[in-house]
Amino acid sequence: MKKVMMVLIFVVVQVGVKGVFAKEIKKDESKAYTHYNQGVIYESIGKTNEAIKEYLNALKYLPESAPIRMNLANVYLRTGNETEAFKQLKKAVSSDPKYIDARFSLGDIYIKREMFKEAIEEYETALKIKPDSGEANFVLGYLYSKTGKDSEAIKCLEKAIKSGMNPAVAYYNLGYSFAKKNMLEEAIEAYTKAAELKPDWFEPIFNLGILYQSKGEMDKSIEKLEKAKELSPQELLPYTYLASSYQQKKQFEKAKENYKKALELKPNDYMLYILLGLTYTAMGNYDEALKNCKKAYEMAPEDASANYQLGAVYYLKKNYDEAAKLLRKAIEIIPEHAPALNTLSYLYAEKGINLEEALEFIKKALGIEPNSGSFLDTLGWVYFKKGMVGEAIIQFKKALEFLKDDPTVYEHLGDAYAKMGMKREALEQWKKALELKPGNAELKEKLKKMEEGLK
Repeated sequence: MKKVMMVLIFVVVQVGVKGVFAKEIKKDESKAYTHYNQGVIYESIGKTNEAIKEYLNALKYLPESAPIRMNLANVYLRTGNETEAFKQLKKAVSSDPKYIDARFSLGDIYIKREMFKEAIEEYETALKIKPDSGEANFVLGYLYSKTGKDSEAIKCLEKAIKSGMNPAVAYYNLGYSFAKKNMLEEAIEAYTKAAELKPDWFEPIFNLGILYQSKGEMDKSIEKLEKAKELSPQELLPYTYLASSYQQKKQFEKAKENYKKALELKPNDYMLYILLGLTYTAMGNYDEALKNCKKAYEMAPEDASANYQLGAVYYLKKNYDEAAKLLRKAIEIIPEHAPALNTLSYLYAEKGINLEEALEFIKKALGIEPNSGSFLDTLGWVYFKKGMVGEAIIQFKKALEFLKDDPTVYEHLGDAYAKMGMKREALEQWKKALELKPGNAELKEKLKKMEEGLK
C-alpha cells in the first residue's frame, strides 16, 4: 500500500460542574462554593493564576470534589502545565471512578504522550460507564487503529458515526482502518462519504486517488489526485502520485509535467530525478533520462537506486562498461538488489562474458523474486549463451506465463528453437514477437532468412 494519511480531531471538553457541585454544597460547604464560583469568574476572563488559587482554596474544603479538580485540570492544561493537570485528573477519577469527562481528559493526555495502552484503558472505562458514548467510540476507533486492532477500530467508528459524532472525520478514520485491512472497496466508500461531508477536505480525496491507483483504476485515480492538487497546490505527494497514474496510462508528457512540478517544490529530492529519468526512459529519450539520473547520482552517489538507474540508462545507451560499473556498485550497496542483479546478468549474457557470474546473479535475483517473468527470461538467455538450449527453452516458456505480451521473450524462444533446428517453431515465435513489435528490423531480417531457407 502506498502512503495513507490519518486525522484525529479531539473534542475539548469543558465540563459544566454546577449541577454536580450543587449536590455537594448542600453539605453546607459554602466557603468551597464561594471559592469555586470566584475561580469560574477568573477563568472566564482569562485570569488563570487567580483561577488556580481559587480552585485550590475550594479543594481545601472539598478535597474529594471531582468536578473542582476537573476545572482545575482544565486551567492547568490551558497554561501548559500538563503535569499538574494530570495529577488533578488522577485524583478526580480516584474520587469518582465514573466521572467520564475526567476519563476523557486523562485519555487525551496519554495520547499526547503516546501512551496508547493507558489511553485505551481510560476510554474503554468511559465506554463501560456510557456504552452509547459517541466520543468514546470515536477516540477508541483511532486508538485501536493506531495499535493495529483494526477490526475493533472499525466497530467503534461505525458506532461513532451512528451517534453522529464528528461524522466526516469518523468516516475518514474508518476508511483508513479499512485500507489497512486491504478492504479497498469499503475504504473507498468511507473516504467518499468523508469527502461528501467536507468537499474541500484534501486528505480523503487524496487517499481516494491512491486507492484507485492501487486498484488499477487510473482514470478515477487521476480525477481525485487532480482535485487534491487543486486543493493543496503546494503539497508534494499529489504530483508524484499523479505522475505515476499518468505513466501507467502511458501519458508520459503529463507524467513528466507533474514530476517537474514536484521538483519545483522539492528540488533536492534525488528520487524525483530518478522518477523523471524513468519517465524519459519510457518515452525513449535516453539523453534526458541520462541527464536526470546523473543528477540523482551526483546528489546520492552511495544510494543503490541512484547507481542502478544510472547504470540501466547507460546500458540502454550501449555504454556497457559504465553500466556494469554502476550496477556492480548498486549490488555492493545492497547485495539483494534484485533488479541490479538481473540487469547485470543480462548485460553479461548479451556480451557473452562472465557467464558463470551472470548465472549466479540471476539465480540470486530469482531467489528474491521467483515469479518475475523478466528474471526468468534473463535466466533463459544466460542458459542460451552457455549453450544449454534445452534449459533455456524451459525458462522462456515459464517467462511467458508472466509476460504474455513481451516481444523479447518470444524472440528469445524463437532463437532457442532455431538453435535446436526447430525452424517452424522458431518462425511461429518470431512472428508473434514481430506482431507485438512491428518495428524490429533485425527480427524482420532474421525471419526473412528463415522463411527463405524453408522454401
